[in-house]
Amino acid sequence: MTALTKRYGSSPETVFDRDLRLIAENNEKNHLAEFFKETIAQNLTEEFWTLTLPENLFAQTTQLTDWRIFQISQIHAKTHA
Repeated sequence: MTALTKRYGSSPETVFDRDLRLIAENNEKNHLAEFFKETIAQNLTEEFWTLTLPENLFAQTTQLTDWRIFQISQIHAKTHA
């Protein structure tokens, strides 16, 4: 999810620090699985798959490798490694 959404692309330290704090808090409450599910659901929305990602693929095709596109398709298909 972080690679697809470029979650740590801008101000990575700030976002990473916040994520680590939230992970620690949710781990203490035994809500870690729910935290990850909610975070992923908030970021990988239907709009992301139908609008944002296709637009990014069109606009940035020179920056994406075949491997990256394969990974994106596997995540979208909910394929488990």
